Amino acid sequence: MAGPTVALWLSAGLFCLAIVGVILRRNALSSFLSFELMICSAILALTAFDLVRAPGSDVAGRGFAVMVYSVAIAQAFVGLALLIARRRSSRALGSGSC
Repeated sequence: MAGPTVALWLSAGLFCLAIVGVILRRNALSSFLSFELMICSAILALTAFDLVRAPGSDVAGRGFAVMVYSVAIAQAFVGLALLIARRRSSRALGSGSC
């Protein structure tokens, strides 16, 4: 059964790449993107484990993965909105002092 094994290796590789991205990047937006890549790799692992547990008969694990992904998307939007609000307030303070 090569499918779940390949998916788990891909998930581990993506997770390691995301950790390197979080450690090496100083930009907040790049850190958010790396964090989202971590969440996507975890969802890929959940889906692969679901395929190993019940091949083709049960969709509970995949439904859980969809729920996790929807929460991750909401978290990304809130984080991006906070980042934009912070950037706007810092620019407003900087332009007022000139």
